[in-house]
Amino acid sequence: MKGKYLAYGIIALMMGVAITSAFSFKPAHPSPIKVYILGGIGCKMGVINDANSAITANYSIMYWNMGNHRVEGTFDVPPNSVAEKTFYVFSGFSPIIASINAGGEAMSRQGYILLFFVLFPD
Repeated sequence: MKGKYLAYGIIALMMGVAITSAFSFKPAHPSPIKVYILGGIGCKMGVINDANSAITANYSIMYWNMGNHRVEGTFDVPPNSVAEKTFYVFSGFSPIIASINAGGEAMSRQGYILLFFVLFPD
């Protein structure tokens, strides 16, 4: 008798998994655009554009060095290519906020500047 209920439970569990996976959200196509922000010597931002059309990337960097500094701008990314920009910054020790967006993809990171090294702890 107990084996019968165990079999019913296993069947119900399998049906629940099948129904849940059938209705889970799966995007038809992943985004062909990726953005990234890296540290090191300076702050490097880039866009990988696997789409068939050119896009414009917007970036912003804010840090402190004897006053608040903010660098903003745009750069174009041709179709099926990678575009990078490196921003050299200098500060004794200060926080930095870097953000970039392009084609509906966005990223923002907070880190620190130590002399001219940019560190983004994860």
